[in-house]
Amino acid sequence: MVKIASALQGAVISQDVGPAYASSRLGQRFAVAHATPGTGILSPSTAYDDEKPTFLFQQTGKDKRVILSRMYLVQTGTVAGGPISIAVIIDSVIRRASAGTLVTPKATNMAAAGAAGVSFYTLPTAVATTVTERVVAQSAAAKLVGTVTDIDFGDGIMIDGTGSILVYAWAGTTAPTWTFFFEIIEETL
Repeated sequence: MVKIASALQGAVISQDVGPAYASSRLGQRFAVAHATPGTGILSPSTAYDDEKPTFLFQQTGKDKRVILSRMYLVQTGTVAGGPISIAVIIDSVIRRASAGTLVTPKATNMAAAGAAGVSFYTLPTAVATTVTERVVAQSAAAKLVGTVTDIDFGDGIMIDGTGSILVYAWAGTTAPTWTFFFEIIEETL
C-alpha cells in the first residue's frame, strides 16, 4: 500500500490500495466458505465425470456478471492413486440439474447489505457437457493431507447473465476431501 501525504496539510491525499478494495467497498465482493469451518467436502468421483462437479456456481440473473477471482482448497482427507486433478469449466447455461448443498456467498464488506445473486453448491448433480462449455483452468495437487491449492485468477474467469462455473476435483482410487474458500465479484451489466 502506498500513501501520498500533503506536507502542508499533513493529511492523506491519495491512497493506493489492492485491486480487491474497490469491489469490496462497493459491496460486490463475496466470500464462499463452508458454514462450519474445518468441515471437508468429499469430491464425488475418482475420475473426471462431467455430471459430478465438486463445486458449482449458478448465475440466473440476466443483469449480473459473476467473476471468479480466487479459489483456495486445502486437502483434508487421505488420497491414494496419484496426484489430484482439478478442472474449472465455464458454461453459458445452467448446468445444475439437482441435489447439492446450497452455500450462501457472504459479502466481504461488513457494511454491505446486499446479497449475491449467484448461487453456490457443493456436490450437485450437473447436466452433461454442452457445446458452449469451456475448460478455463486445469491444475494438479499432491496427494498429501494439508496440500494447499491456491489459485488467483486475477479476476479473469467470468460469466455474464445466465451461466455456470463448475469446479471438478478427482484422484486415483480415493477421491480427495477439501475445505474450501472462493472469492467472487458480482457486477451489474
